[in-house]
Parts: sequence; structure tokens; C-alpha cells
Amino acid sequence: MKIKYFVLNKRLRAEKQIRELQNLSLSDVKKRLFWFAKRLPDIVHLKELVFFTFFFSFVIFILFVQRYKDLDNYFIEKKPAFGGLYVEGVVGSIESFNPLYEGLNPAEDDVNKLVFSGLLKYKDDKPFPNIAKSWEVLQDGKVYVFHLRDDAKWHDGQKLDAEDVVYTIQSIQDPDVRSTYSGIFRDVVSEAPDPYTLKLTLPASNPSFLSNLDFGILPRHLYEKTPGRNMMVAKQNQSPVGSGPYRFDKIEKKQSYSQVFLNANTDADAKPFIAKVRVRTYGDEDSMIEGYAKKEIMAISNISLSKLDAVKKLQNITFLERYFPRYTALFFNQKSETMKNKNLRTALALSVDEKSISGIFDKEKVLNVESPVVPGHLGYNKDIKDMEYDPSKAEEILKKDGWVKDGSVLKKAGKELRVSFYTSNTEEFKSVSESVKEQWEKIGVVVDLTYLDSKPLQEDHIKPRSYDVLLYGITVGSDMDLYNVWHSSQKNDPGLNLSYFSNSRSDKYIELAQKSIDKQKSEEMIFKAQELIMEDMPAVFLYNPAYIYGINRSVKGTDISKIIKQSDRFFDIENWYIREETR
Repeated sequence: MKIKYFVLNKRLRAEKQIRELQNLSLSDVKKRLFWFAKRLPDIVHLKELVFFTFFFSFVIFILFVQRYKDLDNYFIEKKPAFGGLYVEGVVGSIESFNPLYEGLNPAEDDVNKLVFSGLLKYKDDKPFPNIAKSWEVLQDGKVYVFHLRDDAKWHDGQKLDAEDVVYTIQSIQDPDVRSTYSGIFRDVVSEAPDPYTLKLTLPASNPSFLSNLDFGILPRHLYEKTPGRNMMVAKQNQSPVGSGPYRFDKIEKKQSYSQVFLNANTDADAKPFIAKVRVRTYGDEDSMIEGYAKKEIMAISNISLSKLDAVKKLQNITFLERYFPRYTALFFNQKSETMKNKNLRTALALSVDEKSISGIFDKEKVLNVESPVVPGHLGYNKDIKDMEYDPSKAEEILKKDGWVKDGSVLKKAGKELRVSFYTSNTEEFKSVSESVKEQWEKIGVVVDLTYLDSKPLQEDHIKPRSYDVLLYGITVGSDMDLYNVWHSSQKNDPGLNLSYFSNSRSDKYIELAQKSIDKQKSEEMIFKAQELIMEDMPAVFLYNPAYIYGINRSVKGTDISKIIKQSDRFFDIENWYIREETR
């Protein structure tokens, strides 16, 4: 019994001494060893001599291992190596791939960014070379001349040249194609003086023009015989051929999910380190989170604020955050007979308690937005505010407009005040829309709330503008160009004027702001356009949520600190890596 107690006591003392030694500096270790050495003459028992001999040997071994590791880290450097598989999860569906329709399906946008490449890349409000290696801006910003790389190839081995870019721009301009980029390239003349020179002539100067040139370029030799009206459903969209960092291999469609298989483009200007990439779809965010826990995927894009706590419990995950120039708003569709009534729009706006909506989420993950220009961008005016929450005033306005309470419901001439309310089938939008619905019902409005997945929401409601109210998120870009969302020419698809807002004076200010090379003048025009937009009450601006990207710690080299939209997270995917090797 005494021997067991002695051994246990000595072992505990040894463990304590070792823990202390691990935290000592080299000079402290020398002092400790000197102290033990002085004690050696006092050791008279054999068992203590054995113990101290073992202890000294173990200490010397520990010091040797620690010093070896230090030398290993100092002299042996690791560098990224080619190989590995990266799998990312997204919520939604994936059917086809065509970069001319960016913004209609975020999941497809992600794949398009990996397969196709643009003239330029854009990050931190700055353009970077991509297919174009250099460019000049001439004639006070009306003419752009781009010099293309002569080594760029399509994934099928064909050379990529300026005629491909001209074809892509002309396709964007074709009204039958209905590209989401059509407003940007209206009246732009594109020419190819030689195979590797592109000339773009604008009708007027546009200082923000370069920021729009990251659109994916289409291979002319594969699409030139496709009629514009068939572009969205072209068979080439099922097996895309691009010039980006990854080649399309196949799409696997199962009953509950789809999975896109991509291989590294070894002919790319900057060859990716990660050999294979897969993008896997999920029906909802809960399923995607479960997929990460099961190790089906290695990253979760666009984590909703309501699910962040659940995702934080996952193992081996790190989080990247970024605020994009975007906002979530309630858009009142003035194409609808119901919403043409400004008094009704005003009453609905007064009945939205924005503070309670923001309170649904972590305050550190949400920025308040009160106008079409988000804080920190050109034209932002802190004095322009949304209406303060005042349901009593809202009821007064509706009463003067002829609406009378019949029980808990407002009616006029026997007809209920009813609005159709659509939004995306995500946890974030569900939470917000439910809160808004409750607030409107309190003043007597009957709300028909519908959640839809991205594709049916786009095809059946957003494109034909079939809704009274739409809760939706808009990414406006780094230059805060109001044209695509608030110019009257963008009221119909593929424009993004979701409120069907129209004002000739506002249009004029938006055009002047877009064309001016004088920053101060542009800001003045944006101020005036904002005032007219807010006066008409076409929307209630709610918040700007943080974009949160959860990614496995085994994936290194990622950086989203300067990107301006979700799909831009792959801006420098060629620098991401999983495997390492010694130099």
C-alpha cells in the first residue's frame, strides 16, 4: 500500500513539474536544473535516486522534442499543394448555367462564378485584370479599350478572343434574351479591332462602368446559332463551357438534392490548388446544417441570422463576415391596383415597427437602413429617414380614405382591405414577414402571406410583378447606382424596379448621377433622387444583414473582407488550398 502511495505521489509531483517546465523559458529551465543538481548529494535512498534519474531523463527528452519542433518550424516551411476536394452547401435548386442571368438564382450564380470568367474582377471597389490584362479610358470616360490575354482558352480548348466578348455584350443587349445586365449595356457599342483588342463606346461617360465588367463571357462558337428567345433554355446551359478556374464535369440530380461536379482548370492563368469542387443543394437551411454535421459538405454559405447559434455548435468551423452594399425592404408594387393608392402605402409604412424587426436578430449582425442608399456609400444622406412607427396615425389615414373597421377587418364598400404578400422561403424572411403580417393585421389589413423557393418566386411573381407587397433583398453594388432598381425603364423584367416606381424627375437625377465624372455633382443628384423616391413611399427600407460564411478549418487561404456580393467569395479561389507540402 505504501509503495502504491509513494509511486502515485511521485507521479503527481512529476506531472506538476513537467507542466511547469513546459511554460518555462530556457534560462528558467537552467536555474531549475541547477537547483536539482545541488540536491543530488542529499539523495540517499535508492528509490529516490531512481526517480530523479528517470525525471532528469524525461526532462531532457521533453526539451529535445520542443527544440526539435522549433527548428522544424523554423527551417521547414509549408506551402499550398495541388489536390483535395472542396464541397459547399447552398439552399435552393440548380437547373442550368448561364451568366447572363445573374441575380435570378443565387445557387446557379455561385457555379457560374467558378466556371465562367469576366473581362475584369472587382474587389474592394477596384478593378483587377482577368481576361483583360490592361485597359485605357479615353475621351473623358466615353471610350474604353481593353487588351485581352492571348493565352486565354475555353474549357474545350478553343481560343477566347475579343469576338467572344462582343457576342456576349450584344446578346445582353438583345431584348429577346432578357438578360439582367441589359440596363447596364444599353446603347453601348462594342467592337473588336483585332482578336485581342476590345473597344467599348458609351453614349455618355459613366465612372462606375468598370465595376460592371465582371459578367461571365459566353463562348461565341457554341451559342451564336441560338436565338435570343431560347438563350435561357439553351441546351448548352446544361453542360456549360467557360474559361474560369473550374471546368464543369457533370450535374447529379437526386430526388432531394442536386450536386454539381467541377474539376480544376489546369490551363487557367492562375491554376487553382484545390483539385475538385462540388456544390450541393439543400431544400432548407436546417438540412444544410445537418449536412455539415454529417460531413457531406465543408462550408455553409449565407447563414441566416436566426440559424447562427445552431451553426456555431458545429465542429471545426470558422466564420467569415462581410456587410455588402445591399438592403432588405418591403416593396409596394404600384402595378397592382391596390398599391397604386399612396395613402395605403403610407399607412402600411407607418404600421411597420422596424425596431422590433431588427430585434429579431443579433444587433451586431444587422445595420439599420432607411433609404435606397446604404450608409457609407456615395449619396448617403443621414437626414433622410423612413417614417416613424405610428399605427394610430396609420388608422387615421385609412379612415379618411374611406376604410371602416368591420370587427377586426377594414372594409370599403363591403370589400376587405386585403394584400398579397410574397417572400423567399428562408428562415430570415419567414421571421420578418410574420412580424410584419402581425403588425398589419392589428390595424385591420387582411394579409395573404406566401413563402416560395427562389425559382417559383422569380418566375411566377417577381418577373411578371404579380404581388402587392414583396419582402426581398437587393444588392446595389459598390457604386450605389440607383438605375437598376429605381429608374422607370427598369419597371419590367429583367429590370429590378420591384415597386414599379416611376418619376420623370427622379429618372433625370439618376441619369445625371450615373453619367457625371464629378463626384460632388453625382452625390447631389443622388440626394435629389432619394428625396423623390422617399416622398412617393414605394418601399419600407428595413435592414442590411451581415453575410456570414461558415467554412471548415481545413480550407485555408479564404478571404471575403473586400467583396461586394455573395458570389464574389470565389474571387480568389485559386489561392484556397487544403493540402500542403514542404518547400
